[in-house]
Amino acid sequence: MWYCVITVLILGVLVAAAVKFSKYGKTAIDELPKNFKQYQSLDSLEIITSSKVSMKLVIESTADIQYFMTASNQLIVYAVPKPEENVFFKLNEEGELTDSLIIHCKPSDIAFINGFVINKGKHQYYQWSFDGNSEAKNIVLQNKDLKWNSTRQQELLENVVHTAKSVYVEYDSDSPAPQKMAGDKIQTIPSMRTFAKLTYFDGGNCYQFFTTLNVYKQFPYAATQELLLNNIFKRINTKVSGDKEIIQTPFIRYRYFQKLKREKVRFPGGGGNTPGYDKILFYGNLFTDLVYKDDTLRVKEFMYLEQDRASSSIQIASKSLGTFTKNKVRPLSFIEAYMYYSHPKLFYALFTNSDKKLYIIK
Repeated sequence: MWYCVITVLILGVLVAAAVKFSKYGKTAIDELPKNFKQYQSLDSLEIITSSKVSMKLVIESTADIQYFMTASNQLIVYAVPKPEENVFFKLNEEGELTDSLIIHCKPSDIAFINGFVINKGKHQYYQWSFDGNSEAKNIVLQNKDLKWNSTRQQELLENVVHTAKSVYVEYDSDSPAPQKMAGDKIQTIPSMRTFAKLTYFDGGNCYQFFTTLNVYKQFPYAATQELLLNNIFKRINTKVSGDKEIIQTPFIRYRYFQKLKREKVRFPGGGGNTPGYDKILFYGNLFTDLVYKDDTLRVKEFMYLEQDRASSSIQIASKSLGTFTKNKVRPLSFIEAYMYYSHPKLFYALFTNSDKKLYIIK
């Protein structure tokens, strides 16, 4: 009798396993349709080709790449290939590299403002984007010691507001040295001072005005955020996470996501006593068409897909698939969407799957 009971239990387990396999087998492994077998991998190839055009990886950066288009249709690209190596280079209308500028310092010391390169650590700036001059010029410092009275500061502030085309605002603070009182009185320690640093251009020169005045009304945070965007693929949108959104384009067409494997992944909690949680991820490849003029580049990229929530702009047949990432451990590297840039006066297009990469199509 016990032998029969054990046999029945074993059969029950096998049947349950078979049901589970049949439930998830198809969704865990998708057979690739024939029309996607010739797609080329972004993960392993630096050059993607089609019958008429090719897409080549231009540069990878340790920081988000920044861009500026000059009046003569030269694209300035700012990247940080190595720590403390700030590289600026120009692409002409044909997509050819024509010039470069390299500055060795911490990226946090560099500000890229409307094509001007500012070295905040050395109080210097470059007009290289416009005239090709790689020599640094000194920034004129105004009220560096913060000794101007409020009237004098207000007069210059009004002049900056009315004459400067763009003003880069930073905030800082200091603790003045203790003041020794007369006689036997003890020293007094002044409170910490908060001040603003306004970097602006006037008459071909660069100035930096240090002021203790409240300048937020004249130069709100949103204006500085817009000034620092430097991105041809994105625009400001305060209604989305991160206040920036990818500019949608009809030249990117997501075609298919092939699920290769299904896995339950355990993620840690948010800290303290917050418990961990499980997520179901699918490993697979995203297949995409990139249209350039009358040709199409066909690419694929390995990703992880979570279907519980849709935080990606990637849609196939007008349907959001979920959340895409390049990894399965924290911090997650999210993929919101691919990015593409073209202009009628340029004989090339740009593509990227990451803020830290740049591809050129021509």
